[in-house]
Amino acid sequence: MDPYLYAVTARRADSVSHVLKGNITGPTDVNVVVSKFTHIEIYILEPVGDENENERDLRLVLDAPIYGRVTTVNKCRLPGATIDSLVISTERHQFIVVTYDPQTNSLKTEIVDDVKDPSARDNDYEHMCIIHQGMHLAALHAYQGLLKIIGIGGNPKKYPNARKKRRLVEAVGVNLRLEELSILSIQFLLTDAEDSGKPVLGVLYQDAKANRHFKTYVVDLGRAELKEYTLMARNVEANAKMMIPVPKASGGGVMIVGEQTLTFVNPGGTMSVPIRPTVMQCWDMLDAEGTRYLLGDYTGQIWVVALTVENGQMKDVAIDPLGETSIPSAIAYLSHSYTFVGSHFGDSQLVQLSQQPNGRGNFVEVVRDFQNLAPITDFCVVDVEKQGQGQVVACCGGYKDGSLRVVRNGVGIEVLGSLNDVPDLTGIWSLRSSFDSKVDDALVLSFVGETRLQAKDEEGDLGPVEGADCGGFRVGESTLACGNIVGDRIVQVTSTTVLVLACKTWQLLFTWSPPNGMRIHHASINPTQVLLGLSEGHLAYLEPDGTGLQLKSQTKLEYEISCLNINPLESKSGHRADVAIVGLWTDMSIRTLELPSLNVIEKQILESGMIPRSVLSVTMGAADFIMAALGDGHLYIFQFDATNRRLGQKKKVSLASHPISLCAFKSNGNTCVFAASDRPTVIHLSNEKLLYSPVNLKEVTHMCAFSFDAEALALVTEGSLKVGTVEAIQKLHIKKIPLGEVARRITHQEQSGTFGILTMKTVQDESGLDEEERSFVKVLDDRTFEELDAHRFDTFESVESIISITFNDDDKEFYCVGTALVLPEEDEPTKGRITVFEVTPERKLRIVAQVETKGCVYCLATVSGRLLAGVNSQVQLYKWESSTDTTPPTLTLKSTHHGNTLVYALAVRGDFILVGDLMKSMNVLSFTRDEESIDLIARDAATNWMTAVAALDDDLYIGSDHNYNLFMVRKQSDAALEHERRRLVGCGWFHVGEQINRLRHGSLVMNIVDHEPIAKPLLVYCTAAGGLGILAAVDKKTHALLEGVQENMSAIVRRVGDLPHEKWRRFDDHRGHIRSSSNFLDGDLIEQYLDLPRELKEAVVKGTRTNSAGSVAATNMVDDEMLSPREGGALRRLDVGVEELVRIVEELSRVH
Repeated sequence: MDPYLYAVTARRADSVSHVLKGNITGPTDVNVVVSKFTHIEIYILEPVGDENENERDLRLVLDAPIYGRVTTVNKCRLPGATIDSLVISTERHQFIVVTYDPQTNSLKTEIVDDVKDPSARDNDYEHMCIIHQGMHLAALHAYQGLLKIIGIGGNPKKYPNARKKRRLVEAVGVNLRLEELSILSIQFLLTDAEDSGKPVLGVLYQDAKANRHFKTYVVDLGRAELKEYTLMARNVEANAKMMIPVPKASGGGVMIVGEQTLTFVNPGGTMSVPIRPTVMQCWDMLDAEGTRYLLGDYTGQIWVVALTVENGQMKDVAIDPLGETSIPSAIAYLSHSYTFVGSHFGDSQLVQLSQQPNGRGNFVEVVRDFQNLAPITDFCVVDVEKQGQGQVVACCGGYKDGSLRVVRNGVGIEVLGSLNDVPDLTGIWSLRSSFDSKVDDALVLSFVGETRLQAKDEEGDLGPVEGADCGGFRVGESTLACGNIVGDRIVQVTSTTVLVLACKTWQLLFTWSPPNGMRIHHASINPTQVLLGLSEGHLAYLEPDGTGLQLKSQTKLEYEISCLNINPLESKSGHRADVAIVGLWTDMSIRTLELPSLNVIEKQILESGMIPRSVLSVTMGAADFIMAALGDGHLYIFQFDATNRRLGQKKKVSLASHPISLCAFKSNGNTCVFAASDRPTVIHLSNEKLLYSPVNLKEVTHMCAFSFDAEALALVTEGSLKVGTVEAIQKLHIKKIPLGEVARRITHQEQSGTFGILTMKTVQDESGLDEEERSFVKVLDDRTFEELDAHRFDTFESVESIISITFNDDDKEFYCVGTALVLPEEDEPTKGRITVFEVTPERKLRIVAQVETKGCVYCLATVSGRLLAGVNSQVQLYKWESSTDTTPPTLTLKSTHHGNTLVYALAVRGDFILVGDLMKSMNVLSFTRDEESIDLIARDAATNWMTAVAALDDDLYIGSDHNYNLFMVRKQSDAALEHERRRLVGCGWFHVGEQINRLRHGSLVMNIVDHEPIAKPLLVYCTAAGGLGILAAVDKKTHALLEGVQENMSAIVRRVGDLPHEKWRRFDDHRGHIRSSSNFLDGDLIEQYLDLPRELKEAVVKGTRTNSAGSVAATNMVDDEMLSPREGGALRRLDVGVEELVRIVEELSRVH
């Protein structure tokens, strides 16, 4: 295959690294800024409804991608500003200050600089940045022994290549030497020394003997030096790592947070307060005086620290638990007792603090959860329903917040109730008790030769209506259509008669029958119109008149009618249609007909040779569409000009393999279309583009909107009637299965219908001082996720890998589990084992065989029915020896390959084995069946630290490293020289920005286009930050076109901090090896094309860029308003039009 890949994020990272409160969007707005490594979210806390003015919730204002991996986020108030700006630094030493612009809903760059120092060494701990608000200073500690002081409010030097109108400036930085090399925390303190105008810096550090101390410095910017200050504390708690500045009003100085003590150091002296042993992770101040603080620990417990202060001196300290949340990584107190808890290991949460305990004794109430998949340690892609629709089942979270997450591209239906045994149902409709009622209270069910009614009883439950209670309904015939019309009436259409009934009593008011004995084959009803398809191509159009219906017009078409629809377009009128859509047999066409005349407006031949079985006119968003579903599962979608009543651009997609029935419904106030079929799909509009989301039901034959409970649906699926609500329509639907422990690995076994998962649980003893880790293998039902059985491993035995395998000469599927014996006195495990389990007919685990190993079994794979194991530095090949009458089954070691540092990942394609080494990149082994051996055939000479590998074909391989890069290598099978054939050559590089933990073959979507797709999904990847991504193959021609789109987009799309796209995506191993991104396409950037205004879409295609006035400037004009200095060169004119490029990018967006 061609080495061209389209890399796109299916779900952005959820892990929260930083949280802060500020006035970002307005002077009085209460905002919370949430940093998620490669993007920043800004929320506003605002009242909910009018009933309770103290009730608050968060609303997302902006989600801004960052072309860098964010390491610090702070706020500052620039001189003369009324809102806070954000101060951001990245892992690659970029420093920016940005301010929210409400007019463009974006972040405007104020200051930008590259603070990289090639001669310095990165510190051993994370980057630190603190802000001195009064003096407009930032202190950045990113290198050992160096502190960079940056002025962010003085007289900045103009950026030499900046655009004058943008007022970009370069930060003026001063490097100050620090004696301490292992710094744990820095803070600006509020002490008397500040009266002289010189800030005081507090430093918590560790010396060469691992003792920890606190000292302070006066920052003398005039002399560019740090002077030691009197405030200090030697030998603070050995595990202290967090330092909190205390305002002057509460005594000043700092609070040093350890695992067993809180140590207060201020001008009045030093005081230590014992606390219950724990590891504090984050903090925030509750009040401006600094008398109360929130702390969050590693178990998810939230604590409050209260200081008693008299005359500016601290007298007493109290620390009390408030309650439990997700394990916090960052915390911010907002307003009105609302607090945001950001988490890496669990869902982030908006919580409310209360003064009175709840039923569980907690003072914390969770108001809202924000889904977080991080960290994703493993996943598998499965198609349990065999619908061609893959879903990811992932091991997510950590410790008590560990869970499985089922990620599916589509829509979830939450079933509220069901009615079983409804075979041969031919249609379903909902009814209201009056035309103006907002609630449906009855269902009409049509069967072959009869109609049944379900209606609300006195208790509000649905129940059958029988006998005389059915009123004037024709229950002895099948119903073709039924619905409410104006005037509190109901219309029922059967094959012989149209009936009008009263809404509440169901009394028969009027009947109409077609002339000359013709039968009714199709019917469509809206509140003011009825359209009937009769025998031999006749059409009859009726409208309400008094208590009955009046025939307004009729006509005869050339062929028999196959379907029709008069759903009103919301863009024209909510209750009346002026165009009818009719599908015909024989010529396989659809017609648009004028109402009420029934004159043909336009004829459209469908080119597939299949009969249209369902048509629909619908308004979604601001656009009108005509849809025609065919008998083979294809769907035609036409844009419709409602003013001129003409069909526009046509699109054909493949949704199913059986006939489709279309029905419009509302979800959260938005109009959507339900395509009922063997692969039910919801069609909805997002950012002015149509999306097709599969539904989590196996097959739906009929559907109608049924507002029995909110915006519910009634669906007929697998012989039963289900009433349910549509969960949030989104591209990815996520279901959570809480475990309460860490899920480390997962695999699926089709034969037993189970998932095998490896879990670890930390258990504390009664004293709470000692902890024990327990390891398990568990099997879960692959549909219900019910735990079927579990096996606990020995003490100190850690589970590392699992695989489901069918051995050679054995039809059974087995689970193989690799473990390591992790002893406290060993740096690297020297013992481990492989245990083979079978799932019994009772769905229990039974040990079949075991084999000891001389090391940790880091990974497992299968090749030709044999078992491969990565054991420390070796790749081992095992053969299965089946049981006999006298011997049990055994695993026999057949071959071993040495020469690795640590075998971290394995992937197999045919007889080729791809090995991912901890330090030595990738190498390829070959399995020889006759000799039962594995031998090295090619190696990458680079020293990449691998995290995941996969084989794209026999000669092309891909891997990810711990520096957040992806790269491809190729095996030179056709090379003439032996040494060239034994060398893997790099052929693609890309920076993802997140650590990829797994690469798996599979896809999250079905192919719904009726032609060769532009991009073919190959791999799904997961990241430690909770992201999911797709790697799809494109051909050389498509790559060339999209590369031009990418280059033009990187110049035209404004970036946060003006950070250059080219630098962000280039491969960097942090050891001096840097390569520009090659043979990878950035799908996240390319798909932003769909969100651009028309003018910028044309600019991307034509190779022009806009000036400040918004007009288009020629490529050779020197107006770099939208460009960074790096990317300010000439753009490329693309050989494609805007509409065609929109179509291409829309199709690309459907790979995820």
